Formats: sequence, structure tokens, C-alpha cells
Amino acid sequence: MLQSAGLHKDSQAFVTRPVHNGQSDLQGCSMSSSTSLDTHAPRPPAATLQRWQRLCGDQALVCLHLFAHSSQVLIYAQPHGSDAPVALQLPLGLDLLAQQVFGNRMPNEAQLEHGIMLVEDTIMPVATQIPAHSMLLLNDRLLHAVGRSALGRAQAHTHSVRREAVETLFNLLVMQAMHPQVPIHDVPQTPQAAAALLILREVLHHWQLESVLLDDQPSG
Repeated sequence: MLQSAGLHKDSQAFVTRPVHNGQSDLQGCSMSSSTSLDTHAPRPPAATLQRWQRLCGDQALVCLHLFAHSSQVLIYAQPHGSDAPVALQLPLGLDLLAQQVFGNRMPNEAQLEHGIMLVEDTIMPVATQIPAHSMLLLNDRLLHAVGRSALGRAQAHTHSVRREAVETLFNLLVMQAMHPQVPIHDVPQTPQAAAALLILREVLHHWQLESVLLDDQPSG
């Protein structure tokens, strides 16, 4: 059962579920157990890489893109070198969460807990492939919007979002899930945004990323 927001301000508060060979043990959702690797993903244009360098310097970058039926992780161990990024395809998409798990509406408590377990089982096996001290760069349009929601209007010109800010927004989603008849103003009120927030929160936690950078020229 989900705890109230006041009881899990620390990102460690949710209990980690066991992973069974990278597969979800949930019923009612179909998900491939494999994560595919493509070492020949194309590099972004030079102008894009230069923009990212201004944002993050020489730190390793991780980019996450959410699609309807899958997600893509691009890992730039040396983002300003000549090597192509490592691309991982994850068998987790927005449709699986927003439609199959959430029922195409804002999630209630049981649905959100269901989604947490599904996301954890998908992303935890990838954690060992994320370089230490990486920065998560959000240039996926939906994730970028969720990151902006976590910052709030008072920090509209900031490009860096601390994990704690994402956690605070997620706590509000938890509160709303426990009382779904009372929408919370600061929580994006679409099932797709709720799914993206859930994925972002779990990625930051399980990949041990302290903050994210917002690329204000998002793609997709």
C-alpha cells in the first residue's frame, strides 16, 4: 500500500521489489522480458551536442525517450567525443501504463502501486549500465513538461531539477491517488503525464541520479 506523502519524503521510502530475470510478475500486463542493445545509434547534430555541453559540461549524459509501446535510453559516456551513444530499448511504453494499468484515467492507489512495480522491474536491471555521476537530460517533450512542473513557476528560467523536486511532485500524485476524487492543482492531470512522472521518479531513484537537466528545445 502506498504511504502518504508525508511519510516518504526520502526517495528510499518505497520498498524495492525483487526482479525476476528482468520480468514483471504482474498479471494483466504483457511486457517483453528483454532489453535490446543497439551500439550504432546515431549521434545528434553538432549544434545539439554543443547546446548540451553548455548545460552539463563534460559529464556523462543519459537521455530517456518515452514512446507508446517502448522507451529508449541513450547513454553518452563521452558526449563530446566521436563515439556513438549506446542505445537501450526498454519494453515499457506510455500506453502500457496510461491505458492498460491506469485505465486511461488518473491512477488510484492500487493502479499507481501496480505501475511502480512494473516500472521497477523494467528499469532496475539497466542500472548497472548507467555511468557513475551521470546527468539525466530531458529532451523528450513529455518528460520535459513534467520536469518543468516539478520546478514550478517560480523557477521558470532554471534548467536543473533536483531529484527532491521530482519526489515532491510524485508525493502529490500519491496523495491524489489515495483520494482520486480530489485533484491536486500542481499535479499534471493526464494519465500520460502521470505515467511519465512515475517513470522519471523511479529512474532517478534506481539509477542513482541526483538531478536532471532540461533541454528547452525538446524533441518528440
